[in-house]
Amino acid sequence: MLFLKNIFLYCSYFRKKIPVFKHKLILHILILCLYCFDLKGNKNLKSTKCTILLSKKNYISNLNIVMKDFFLFIKSKVFFKHFTIAILSLVVLLWILFKLLGIYTHHGETAVVPDFKGKLISELDKFIVEKKVRYAIIDSVYEPQEKSGIVLKQEPEANSEVKHNRIIYLYVTSTQPPQIAMPKLVDRSSRQALFMIESYGLKQGTVNEITADCKGCVVKQLYKGKEILAGDPIKKGSKIDLLVGKKENDYLAIPTDSSLTNP
Repeated sequence: MLFLKNIFLYCSYFRKKIPVFKHKLILHILILCLYCFDLKGNKNLKSTKCTILLSKKNYISNLNIVMKDFFLFIKSKVFFKHFTIAILSLVVLLWILFKLLGIYTHHGETAVVPDFKGKLISELDKFIVEKKVRYAIIDSVYEPQEKSGIVLKQEPEANSEVKHNRIIYLYVTSTQPPQIAMPKLVDRSSRQALFMIESYGLKQGTVNEITADCKGCVVKQLYKGKEILAGDPIKKGSKIDLLVGKKENDYLAIPTDSSLTNP
């Protein structure tokens, strides 16, 4: 605001040297700004050379001049000419923008979703050539019954119509089985151990019996002939061998003498 005050104080000096201050409208706007500043309590402004101009009476008269010049400018042909040019330019600009946006997004163009199911991951790039769609693999699922690296599911479904260059999301079978923590099978019954092997995604190997203190309980759990402990990492689909305990007869048959029984 100090900058505006200095401009106004020396406007009479600069009017002859700076062409922009010759326009009355600009000077009146400066007067209005300075008066508003004075209404906020700046007492120092009243001691300047513009005190008379900023009095209420002069302010109202100056405001009337400003409003008169403003309405005259609105009614002038120059204003209507430039206003019309601005509106037409805006309309043309918006029309060009929407046209370019439609070309960029392929508005109104559709494509039929191809069937990705059963396709190998290595064949997908060649498969979508000229299909007007893109693909993205978002998840891999371990399916031991299926071949690894093929598409199991897709979204959207095949033969549905989508926008041009739409991304089709694919679910594929994993090329490597995931690792899990080996469950504890020792000290469990053989029946319970076999159920846990299946529920954890493992496969049943051989089941052998050895002499032990318990009958029908798992004594050792083996992977590729070596003992594997509970919590050790192991891949799904691995075969687990079991050693199941059995008890030896804890009594011997005592022969009987017929002479003792028959008199």
